[in-house]
Amino acid sequence: MSEIEGTKQLANINQKVIENGQVLPSVKLKDGSQVQTGTVATMLHNIQLYNTVNVEL
Repeated sequence: MSEIEGTKQLANINQKVIENGQVLPSVKLKDGSQVQTGTVATMLHNIQLYNTVNVEL
């Protein structure tokens, strides 16, 4: 089974939105590769951080 380039980096970024010790699930794509879910949650978290910083400016 192959791994999509950047999956480990994505997993590290996704840790911002989950409790310590928790792991987001991975999904297997049709080509047999796996990728971690949670990208949208992380994106929304980053948008919230961005909006908070801009309101404080």
